[in-house]
Amino acid sequence: MDDSARWTDYQYKIYDSMTEGQIEETKTHALLWDYMTAMYQCFTTCDYEKAAESAERILSVRDDLPMGWYLKGTIAFGAKDFGTALESFQKAEECSGTIPALYFSIANTYDAMGDYENALNYSRKVENALPYQDHGGDVYGISYHNRNLYNALKSRMEE
Repeated sequence: MDDSARWTDYQYKIYDSMTEGQIEETKTHALLWDYMTAMYQCFTTCDYEKAAESAERILSVRDDLPMGWYLKGTIAFGAKDFGTALESFQKAEECSGTIPALYFSIANTYDAMGDYENALNYSRKVENALPYQDHGGDVYGISYHNRNLYNALKSRMEE
């Protein structure tokens, strides 16, 4: 199995393949346009500064959108600004309750910060919310990748 998740690249290619008319139509929906732009800037061009600006525009309109906060956290994580990533993910959690992908992101952020105990706690939340499966009904493989993270964290804490 290809674990690189390159197959999800189609999401970002949509942005590249849009016609001028489609772009103009999308721009009339500011939140959608800024979300797509931020994703493209983060994942395709790796321009984290511009991506963060796009995410901030979303949150300036609606600061109660968990996916806006999740996007801001994802961008900050990519830029290795783990403090901002954690704050943003926690704000997304306050807005939305239980989302396994969010728990996984929080676990990875704590792991990157060296806080293995909190990382393990959030990894357990993923396990509780999303039973283990190998990309079956979990197309992004969160359960599968969380199991790998969980095992790595357990090993680190035993050292």
